Amino acid sequence: MPRFTAVTAEADPEAVARVRDDNAFGRRRAHPYGEFARVYYPVVQAGAARDHTFLICDAAGPALLAECSSRDGIVSHFGFPLRLCPRADLEDSAIRAAAAFALKHVGELAVGQGGSEALVSGGAPTGRLGPVDEACLNHGGRPRLAVRAEADLTADADALRRDLRDSYRSLINWGRKNLRPVFVNADNPNRSMASAFGEFHARTAGRVVHRDETWMTVFDRVFAGGGEVVLGYLETGELVSAAVIVDEDDTATYFAAVYDRDRFDKPLAHWPLFEAMLRAKARGRRFFDLGEVHPRGAVSDKEHAIGFFKKGFTSRLVTETVWAVPLGPR
Repeated sequence: MPRFTAVTAEADPEAVARVRDDNAFGRRRAHPYGEFARVYYPVVQAGAARDHTFLICDAAGPALLAECSSRDGIVSHFGFPLRLCPRADLEDSAIRAAAAFALKHVGELAVGQGGSEALVSGGAPTGRLGPVDEACLNHGGRPRLAVRAEADLTADADALRRDLRDSYRSLINWGRKNLRPVFVNADNPNRSMASAFGEFHARTAGRVVHRDETWMTVFDRVFAGGGEVVLGYLETGELVSAAVIVDEDDTATYFAAVYDRDRFDKPLAHWPLFEAMLRAKARGRRFFDLGEVHPRGAVSDKEHAIGFFKKGFTSRLVTETVWAVPLGPR
């Protein structure tokens, strides 16, 4: 009899739901690893991703949770690294064995679907390989270091201001003087302003990128108290900046933003984003996740510039080891 067995969400959704809610699995449920992602990404990906979430069980019951999906030959968590979340009482050797079994199961999922690799999080580097890292390495995985800008909102407002890039302070002051803010949230669930965001996004992009259904999924979350939209208007009444902040667990995430490209000579983004950070702090969030910061040459110049912009809002950079693990026969 095998030491481990795999139980899929499709076969036993109640068992998976219980583990998702069980603090013994040490999951930080911040976006994209919380409830909102499970609602949003199936909509935005229009059914292109297949849900493969599963448990690895041992004699004591569920030992490890893997929330994952597949799309275009890649097994991940809606495009983000999937996290193998072990039960708190497991020793490293048991975690390593459970993770190895999970990777074997992921490989079996890929059979017949053209799967080529899985993106797996090893967590934050600690100076030695953890058991999930070892399992990925033993499975032929290739590591890279992902860097994110994440402000610590337990600092007071003055400390957060001091932590800004020096040049940002005058840019934030310009925005405070020249932009009129409107906040869409549970206290102001204005659907016409939600529509304005989608129209602004399409106009700035030059095309409709997301369907109305996608935006409504976002705003339903916001209207239910799970975040906020910050809109910035000129005194002439023109909408020139908009940012969506999603709250989940202890974290507010800089989820989406759009700014008037014809006015990039003006600092349209700095004050609304910093104001969003302060308001997230007031809502009781502990962290403000600004997103990944890519090294030069690893991505397009535009993506690198976006990361450089984000990094100016905090000196706190957090790291994660991401493994590209090959799938198929071994």
